[in-house]
Amino acid sequence: MLKPRNRSSASRSSRRLAGRVLTTAVLVAALGACGSSSSKSDTKTTDSKASTPSNGPIKLTKITIRKLQVDLDKVNCNVGADDGIFGPETFAGLQAFKQAEAMSLPTVFNEATRLKLEAAVAAGAPVCPDAPPPTTSSTQAAGNPPCTVAALQAALPADQAPAGTVDPSAFQCSGAYAVASVDLAPPASITITNLFIASGNSWVSIDRVQPCAAGSGNPIPAEIFQQACNTN
Repeated sequence: MLKPRNRSSASRSSRRLAGRVLTTAVLVAALGACGSSSSKSDTKTTDSKASTPSNGPIKLTKITIRKLQVDLDKVNCNVGADDGIFGPETFAGLQAFKQAEAMSLPTVFNEATRLKLEAAVAAGAPVCPDAPPPTTSSTQAAGNPPCTVAALQAALPADQAPAGTVDPSAFQCSGAYAVASVDLAPPASITITNLFIASGNSWVSIDRVQPCAAGSGNPIPAEIFQQACNTN
């Protein structure tokens, strides 16, 4: 004959089961909250790092230079042809923009400047009241070599001279330094950037690595540094 089950024992079993279920639910909720908090914290950290603009100059390529030129044109800081070459007119347009926006000079195209320019483009209002006058590339201070295509062409190193041509729209000089874009004929078919230094009445092509790596301590004028050290 079956004995009736003790109600007190059944009640205790039910309470134990309910306790286990409740404990499990609390643990799952706590783990979920932890994961969410960690995710938010990681996201906040990532966003914070991503939102901090860099003060270093942006590496200039044909694509980034052309976008810079197009954006400067949109805010009336005209740069001439949007050809992807950082020449004197592009430098003058960038300088005019930074002056109009009360940004620090010498002119360097960095992340802070890029964000400022994009904001100005989005606002749709002209920043530069008048187009900046083009920088003349063919004049040079007394005591330095002439700033001409012919003078720079004559200074090309031996491995470039036979097939290299100085781009007449992409060279400039300042003091004892000059920079020029050089188009290399086939089979190379590329454009490179040469840095020159004055030597008496002529120019000498020099390796860009050391002077460009010197950072803020280099003696290169800002407009020469921008084209010489931030292009390929």
